[in-house]
Amino acid sequence: MKPAKRKSGTKKLKVLFIAPFPKLRYKGGINYIAEQIRDGQKFFDRKGVELIFFNSEHFQRSDKTVRKIRFINFAVSAGLIFKILAALSKEKPDILYMNTSAHLGLLKDMTILKFIRPFFKGKIIVHIHFAEFQKVFIDNRHIRNFILKVFRKTVDRIVVLSRVFKNELVSSGIKADKISLLNNFHDYSGIKTLPEKKDKKLHLIFLGSIDKRKGIIDLLEVMKSLNNRNVHLHLCGGLKDHSIEREFRQLLEELGEKVTFHGYTSGRAKKKLLLESDVLVLPSFAEGLPIVILEAFATGNAVIATDVGAIPEIVSPDNGLLFKPGDRQALERLITDLQKNRERIHKLQENNLQAAAMYAKKLFFQNLADIIKAESL
Repeated sequence: MKPAKRKSGTKKLKVLFIAPFPKLRYKGGINYIAEQIRDGQKFFDRKGVELIFFNSEHFQRSDKTVRKIRFINFAVSAGLIFKILAALSKEKPDILYMNTSAHLGLLKDMTILKFIRPFFKGKIIVHIHFAEFQKVFIDNRHIRNFILKVFRKTVDRIVVLSRVFKNELVSSGIKADKISLLNNFHDYSGIKTLPEKKDKKLHLIFLGSIDKRKGIIDLLEVMKSLNNRNVHLHLCGGLKDHSIEREFRQLLEELGEKVTFHGYTSGRAKKKLLLESDVLVLPSFAEGLPIVILEAFATGNAVIATDVGAIPEIVSPDNGLLFKPGDRQALERLITDLQKNRERIHKLQENNLQAAAMYAKKLFFQNLADIIKAESL
């Protein structure tokens, strides 16, 4: 399928934008980014880019099938190939833009692109919403080599979240000039001064899915060991990992008033909690470039996080504190040190409020439009 020839005077690029827009299962960072881009379609229209949105979750799945080898996942992949081919035939886009993540999802998406490439003569852009090179692949040399070959031979441009990931791809034989770095963004504009806090307690906030990968059990165990009534944790997220449900609920019961569990939180309620908090805590074992950290910047929070993914590229001693995943003693020490040093917290918060401008949504949209339009030159 060749891209449609543009009529004289028409400059818009047609882009088939493939991303998951789930209705049933938990929504993560990749879904948030895709939905924000869909909501900002008028911006891209003004920039000469016509986005045609394709839901890669045409077949709705539950969380129990994600990142697992199930017959339904093979069936979904086969069905997607035919639906994408049909969309390419109907829309005749100039560019196919595939949003993907890691592990089996990345393998599925690259297999689809490998199959589709002979039928599509336009450009292919792959946006990887994960930032750790070693963790993005399944631990299998043959599968890894297959994916890297698709990157080299099938894909025209790769969009990544971190400089480290880009360098690792280059070391694996991908040309540097076909890789673009694009940071995530926040949507909290207009906050120029630190919110006034009403009490002397140190208010911590966790925002994310309640699962083992996010380090939630480590955080609750640290809260349990903290012998300090002046530290309170706001816990925001939906329970995603049922293997830790019993332990999670037991710890919540034991912690009592030291923790407030808000459940899944979004929109105005999430922003209000961030504005009322002092420090975002993110003890994850794996991440990309967490949007919640950028939202913490924009709402004047300090950050305590693990040194995984692209986090070390945006969190430094000037605006936050890093520790190794699973190191509960280090996490407890960092929380205690900040609780004793309000002046330090204030400085970190001010620096983050200033840094937030670098991750504004409008800047992300502009950079994304530039990446897409560069493929038409």
